Amino acid sequence: MSSFLIYPSVQHYHWGKRGKSSRVATLLDAVDPAKTYAEAWYGDHEKSPSLLRQDSKNLREKVIGNPQEILGSRIIEKFGTRLPFLFKVLSVDAPLSIQVHPSLQQAKLLHAKDPVNYPDTNHKPEVVVALSEFEVLSGFKQKEQIQELFTLFPEMSLILGKELSASAFEQHPEILSTIIQRFYATDTSTLQRVVSLIIDRLERSGATDYPQKFFLQIVNKGFQADPGVFVALFLQHKVLLPGEAMYTPARVLHAYLKGDAIECMANSDNVVRAGLTPKHQDVEALLEVVDWSKEAKPIFFDASSQESTQVLETPAEEFRLHIYRNCNQTLGRLGTLGSPELLVMLEGAARTSFGVKMEAGDALFIPADCTGDTIITESAYIVRVSIP
Repeated sequence: MSSFLIYPSVQHYHWGKRGKSSRVATLLDAVDPAKTYAEAWYGDHEKSPSLLRQDSKNLREKVIGNPQEILGSRIIEKFGTRLPFLFKVLSVDAPLSIQVHPSLQQAKLLHAKDPVNYPDTNHKPEVVVALSEFEVLSGFKQKEQIQELFTLFPEMSLILGKELSASAFEQHPEILSTIIQRFYATDTSTLQRVVSLIIDRLERSGATDYPQKFFLQIVNKGFQADPGVFVALFLQHKVLLPGEAMYTPARVLHAYLKGDAIECMANSDNVVRAGLTPKHQDVEALLEVVDWSKEAKPIFFDASSQESTQVLETPAEEFRLHIYRNCNQTLGRLGTLGSPELLVMLEGAARTSFGVKMEAGDALFIPADCTGDTIITESAYIVRVSIP
C-alpha cells in the first residue's frame, strides 16, 4: 500500500486561540476569525479521526478496512487494531483544566463505569514540545515551596484549618492528598470569601512574589469560586521555551496554561478534570487516579538543539518523535520499519519520491507495508512519529 495524505480534524474548544492568531489555524485552508482553533488532531481516534485527502473515508475507517496493511502484525499483536498514537497541534489562550490521565488499569475501570466521559480503555502518557513559549503546571511542588505558600497565602488556613495547614510542612503524601481534597470539598461561598480576602490584601500591599501574581492571573480568568485556583498553587510552574519538551506520565496532575505546542500521546481521550474548566469534572475520580508520591513528576527535555534532526525518546511504548527543523535535505526511505509512521508538515514544503507535494498542515501517513518513500524537504519543520 502506498503512503497517502491526511488532514487534521479540528477542535474548537473554548480555551483555544481565536482566528488567525492560532497556530492551528495556520495549518488550515479556511479560517473563521470568530472561532477558536484549539487543537488539530492527526490520528484515528473514534472521537475525531483525520480525513483522507483523496477519499471520502476517514483514517479510522481506512484502518478498520485494512488493519494488516496499515498497522502490521507487530502493532496489531501489541496494541490491537488501532493506531497506537495520536498527534496534535495545540494553541492555548486560557487554562485547559487541572487534569490527570489514568493508568491502563484505571482507564478500564473508568470506561466501564462512565463510558460517556471516559470513551476508551487506554492510558494517555503524553509529550508536549513547545512551538512558542508554552506555560505549564505539572507535578507537585517541593516541600520548601509548599511551605512558602502558607506564608504568601495565610488565608488558606480559613479553608484548611490551622492544624492541617501546619501539617503541610511535613509533606507526607497522605497530608498532600488531604489538603487537595479539602479544597475540592469547600463550598462556593467560602471559596469566594477567601479569594476576596486574598485579592483585597494583594491590592493593598501589592503582589510581589510570583505565586501571588499567578494567583491573580488565574482569578482574573473568571475562576473566583473555583477550587482549582488553590490547587494550581501546589503544582510546579514552568515555561517551556520553543523546542523544549515535557513528558507527562499517567497519574501526574497537570495543566496547560498558554502558548503553542505539538503533542503526541497514546491513542486516548481519557481526561479526568477537576478545576479551571466548564467541562465535565470528576473530583472523586481525580483524587483516586492521582499518584501522590514524590516520584510522580514530569520529565523535561531540552529539545532546542540547533541541529536539524533530533530524536525525542520517552518511556512511552506507543510513540517516538523525530523532529526536523530548518530542514533542507532528503530524508531516507520511510516505511521500512514494518509499522506505520506519520509525517506532519508544520512549516515549509516537501515532496515525496512519488511526486506527492506537502505544505504546512499536510500529513503523510505511511502504512506498515509501504514500499518506502523518500522525502525531499525545502526549509521545512517536520515532525515524524514512529513506534519504538
